[in-house]
Amino acid sequence: MAEVNDGGPVFPQTYIAIAQGENVTLDATHPEDIPHGISLRDWYAGRVTQALLTHCTSYPTKAAIEHLAYRAYEIADAMIAAREEQPNQEDAQ
Repeated sequence: MAEVNDGGPVFPQTYIAIAQGENVTLDATHPEDIPHGISLRDWYAGRVTQALLTHCTSYPTKAAIEHLAYRAYEIADAMIAAREEQPNQEDAQ
């Protein structure tokens, strides 16, 4: 299965860790060491799910929930793809 572009972290930050009494800045040279939290893909899918459930008049069935989850990630993937196609705002100026 192909690796899915998750869009990276939603709220990226620089983290400072304490190692043997010294401050150590974790950076992109060792991304596996940086705690990222929720991905942009998951955040988008959650927002899409929230928006779609707003219009439900009754509690959805299990099949409907599974369909909704699938569609939410499908929309999230489309949003990430569209985001990558947009020109960089700094380049446009």
